[in-house]
Amino acid sequence: RVDFLKSFERLRFLHTLIGYHYRNYVYGPPLINFLELSIQLSEKKVSPKEVVKIISDEINKLIVHEDFHINVKKEFRSSGYYRWDGIRYFLYEYELHLQSQSKASKTKIDWFEFMTRKTDFITVEHIYPQTSRKKCWQKNFSGFSSKEKRMIKNSLGNLLPLSRPKNSSLSNKCFEDKKNNNENTVGYLYGSYSENKVGTYSDWTPNDIMNRGIEMLEFMESRWSIKIGSRKEKVEFLNLDFMIKN
Repeated sequence: RVDFLKSFERLRFLHTLIGYHYRNYVYGPPLINFLELSIQLSEKKVSPKEVVKIISDEINKLIVHEDFHINVKKEFRSSGYYRWDGIRYFLYEYELHLQSQSKASKTKIDWFEFMTRKTDFITVEHIYPQTSRKKCWQKNFSGFSSKEKRMIKNSLGNLLPLSRPKNSSLSNKCFEDKKNNNENTVGYLYGSYSENKVGTYSDWTPNDIMNRGIEMLEFMESRWSIKIGSRKEKVEFLNLDFMIKN
């Protein structure tokens, strides 16, 4: 059962990365009909080990495809990772990874609360804000076009899970104010493990966003056994290849 759940979770995660269009029209129809497979399993026409192998074969079909990187890049070309169906799940898994690295037992983000979409709950934050008219943001990001700024804002490395509802006034403040607010305890230094780590940065620049995104992709590679490749390939995976040219 554990082997099945691990392989099924990995397959579903890959599905969120690739997207419906590419999954069905580029890679071809899926090898698995889960309803049929479950009936075969209940009738003992296939063994649990065979089920796991069938799922693993489907995974390998996706990740070894020559267009895997190209299709992921196309999937996130328009709106970045902010609109990604798997963003909350990924950020939560990354949060647990940081927690394990800290050797702490306290969980700072509740999964069910994090998945609850309420209008007064800001659960995924743009560190470099969507509205960035303040001089503190303009000085670091002035060399990019509006389209490039949008890609940077919605890039994986600029997204942060919040451990509790935050005052909306925090969202457009300067990075230094986001890290630590003397008036109350809503800054990153008081939040989740992900917030704490971002709070150690002295500034928040395009390179910081790119480097944090690369670090998160390294975690993705390890956690879901996905080979993304070199640093350059990871930058392309993030749709930030224009930054290499700047």
